[in-house]
Order: sequence, then C-alpha cells, then structure tokens
Amino acid sequence: MHDPVFIGGKTYERSAIEKWLEESDKCPLTNKELASKELTPNDDKRSEIFEFMASVIKKVLDLLPKLMNKDHFRQAEELLDHADAYNKTLKNAHSKSIMEKLMELIPDLIKEN
Repeated sequence: MHDPVFIGGKTYERSAIEKWLEESDKCPLTNKELASKELTPNDDKRSEIFEFMASVIKKVLDLLPKLMNKDHFRQAEELLDHADAYNKTLKNAHSKSIMEKLMELIPDLIKEN
C-alpha cells in the first residue's frame, strides 16, 4: 500500500478503491451503499507504511557489507541508489516506483545470502 485513503470507515489503497468506485457505489467489504465517494488521506497509515519500509530498507542495507564482493557489487550499488532515491522522495508519487524496484531487488539479495 502506497497511498492509503479512508472511505466508509475503512482504509484502502487509493488506486484500487478509485477503480472499484468507477463500477460501484457500495463498500467492497460490506457491500453496503456508501454515503459518500469522498476519499480522505489516511496519514497515520501512510506514516506506518513508510516506517515499515524504512525498517526493511535498513535491514537490507545492513546486509550490504556481505554483498560487497564482485559477484553482488552491481546489485548492492543499485539497491543503494534506489534506497537513496526513496529516502529523498518519501512524500512524492515517484516513491511508489522506487519502492517497487527496491522490493524487486531485495528478495534475490536476501535469498543469495
């Protein structure tokens, strides 16, 4: 989840609920009619997500010394670049694509060590 929003007392990913609301006026969880289609940012959830992702990045960055050999140097360098970009753009829509790239790299790096 990258852009959490409230609607009908529940939290959803903005892109997913917007797509749902194109087709329906009902809550996807309860199937009850929504009083409003207004989306409200869930800043608390967004902060929790960013804190969690920062902890994941920190754990992966802690692995980097093990990865700094010629077999893994390029992946480690790419990971550092993406982590740095992510930290600079946390409140920017671009952070979603950066985090997706990070999450792509992390499993392979962890699996190999």
